[in-house]
Amino acid sequence: DQLDRVYRYGCVSKILEWDNGYYMQTSKPIIRELLKNDFCFQVFTYNCWPVSSFNSYWETQNKKSQPSKPEYIRRIAKFCTFALWFSKNIKKEKFIDFCEKLVNDVLVGSLIMRKNK
Repeated sequence: DQLDRVYRYGCVSKILEWDNGYYMQTSKPIIRELLKNDFCFQVFTYNCWPVSSFNSYWETQNKKSQPSKPEYIRRIAKFCTFALWFSKNIKKEKFIDFCEKLVNDVLVGSLIMRKNK
């Protein structure tokens, strides 16, 4: 459950709005503002969108369909790596700051979670 909270609330929900599922078209206003709804916006939101198995689990909360621990770890690592890489490559200072803070928050949250095991 802790990894689920890190991925859902620390990663995905910082980029996308929940609307009975996460969809690329329902991004947070800050993302639309920082990326100005251009091609970069589409690429970023697409790559931050969780695969359908996560959406299905979040919609149903059926423990039998919950992704595995290694899958959560892969997705969190992929999300953070992509956010940092993408922000550095589009060279928009406010967006770089946003992504660096987001990844920092995920790391701090993960360390706190691990300490409290």
